[in-house]
Amino acid sequence: MTASDGSLIEAFIKTARGAWARPAVSDTTGKNLTYGKTLTGALLLAGLINRAAPGENYTGVLLPPSAAGVVANLAITLSGRVAVNLNYTLPPQAFRSAMDQCRIKHVLTSRKMIERFGGLPMPESVIFLEDEIARFTRMDRMKAALKARFLPSGLLVPQNTHAGSPAAVIFSSGSTGDPKGVVLSNGNILSNVKGIQATIRTEPSDSICAVLPFFHCLGYTGTFWFPLLTGFKAVYHTNPLDAATVVETIRENRCTILLATPTFLSNYMKKASAQDFSSLRLVITGAERLKKEVAGAFEARFGVRPLEGYGATELSPVVSLNAPDNPGAVNHKEGTVGRPLPGISIKIVSPESGEPLPTGQHGIIKVKGPNVMTGYLNKPGETMLVIEDGWYHTGDIGFMDEDGFLTITDRLSRFSKIAGEMVPHLAIEDELHNRLEMEQALAVVSMHDAKGERLLVVYKSGAVDAARLSRAIAESRLPNLWKPGRNSLLPVESLPVLGSGKLDIRGLKELALKMLGNGRKP
Repeated sequence: MTASDGSLIEAFIKTARGAWARPAVSDTTGKNLTYGKTLTGALLLAGLINRAAPGENYTGVLLPPSAAGVVANLAITLSGRVAVNLNYTLPPQAFRSAMDQCRIKHVLTSRKMIERFGGLPMPESVIFLEDEIARFTRMDRMKAALKARFLPSGLLVPQNTHAGSPAAVIFSSGSTGDPKGVVLSNGNILSNVKGIQATIRTEPSDSICAVLPFFHCLGYTGTFWFPLLTGFKAVYHTNPLDAATVVETIRENRCTILLATPTFLSNYMKKASAQDFSSLRLVITGAERLKKEVAGAFEARFGVRPLEGYGATELSPVVSLNAPDNPGAVNHKEGTVGRPLPGISIKIVSPESGEPLPTGQHGIIKVKGPNVMTGYLNKPGETMLVIEDGWYHTGDIGFMDEDGFLTITDRLSRFSKIAGEMVPHLAIEDELHNRLEMEQALAVVSMHDAKGERLLVVYKSGAVDAARLSRAIAESRLPNLWKPGRNSLLPVESLPVLGSGKLDIRGLKELALKMLGNGRKP
């Protein structure tokens, strides 16, 4: 086994040389790179990083999904360092914490990003890509191109880069707690890409509309490494919330694949005509649950049904995936998150005893496979709490059916124990949304009080009023124990979301407690 065996960068070099003149990366700023130019640019930048930051293990990236973001991440990997894509949607204190945990001294960014996010704390050394690229001479570019094309890959891949070496640190979203640095190895990410490749069919002529940020693990693996290692084109847009431009990007580039969260997908539907999405043949969602109403509406308008997958940052991230059916084979099932990727095992265990449960019974989801993270950065104690004998404790509740499809019920943290009964927040949200005939209008959180736990409904005041919401609760099929009281309905202008598009549960709870603490009445 060589030092580079099982490394991401060796896999990319092989793909790039086999698809040298094929389009690899483009973005809505007008950048267009072939596979050959992408590898050449990464080699140029890797040399700069080696000169600027000798002996450093971690290098920060502050860039949106873009051609520059792709080249910067490749360059860090080519330099033998660990890429840390910094979450620019975090508050300054959390952003600083991420840099401090990784001891980041150098950040690759652009002047536009610094202008836009000027309030974020930066290290002493900030490398502006546009400045450095302008300094490369014609001779520099020629030498890099020759190395990229002809130098044996064993001489390009750093000696410290192999399947077990860290490739990236991705900070968890923090939707239900404090963000932690998740260390993913080359082997973690490479195995996940291979699992996706084995599950869904792609062609060299495919192109993916890539809008998820690289600080989001689904963006890092699914829209950065997956297309690069598979050999098709990725078209990037910097802002997934900019629905009009995303729709235009899909239409103008005739994108065939779209990977997005259900929240983003709902926004794109509002801006798109049937013609805009006529080129799409595969739409995959993750990071949050895909409601059947959203999937059905998308299919009715655009002729392609979104398929849902499941994963977690700690799992590189994809665990299971629904895939298009093949003749004679059923590869997706409505309401599930698909079957596990090849090489990944799932078991359902009792929340009380930890013993495995039979098919069809609900319990804690545990996952084992080559995609399980190396661990939390500098937190061996917290790592041991979630990984035992190679099995990762997801904190999610679900069950496996007789055909091997996984269904997610909720997160363990999104249950309240009331009068000895576990009350699922998600089931309450679904019932109320269905009765109100609307989406994303409310969320359920809980707080401790003198009687145990109390359910709270945080709702968008512009979408529904307290009287209508109270009627919906009273007339619902929910058990009386699950029905929040009239004094537990809290109006807000908007529900907070994370940069990934997921509902910010932690932020919601803090907002609700603050409103109650201030004596605000619904």
